[in-house]
Amino acid sequence: MKVRAISLTEEQTSHLDSLYEAALGANFKDDDIGLDGSSWCLETARGSNSLKACFWSPTSGAEKRGLAAFAVLGTALWNLADFGNTNGRLD
Repeated sequence: MKVRAISLTEEQTSHLDSLYEAALGANFKDDDIGLDGSSWCLETARGSNSLKACFWSPTSGAEKRGLAAFAVLGTALWNLADFGNTNGRLD
C-alpha cells in the first residue's frame, strides 16, 4: 500500500476535527446494504481511542439513515486526498 502524507493548515485541521466530532454521532447500527454502490470505511486513532466504521453508500439516504455527518467527513477527506476521481462524486 502506498502512503502519502498531506500537510494541513491549522484551519484545515480544526475543520476536520469538527467534522470528525460530528461524525461520531453517526448511526453505527446502520445495516443498509445494496446490490451496487460503494462501502466507505473510516479508521482512526486519537490518543488511546480508536474507531473503525464501514457503511454501504452513506450518501444514499444519509439524513434518514443518520449518516449525514459521516458522509460530509468522508467527502472532505476524499477531496483533501485528491485521488483524481473523474466524475466528482463518491456514491
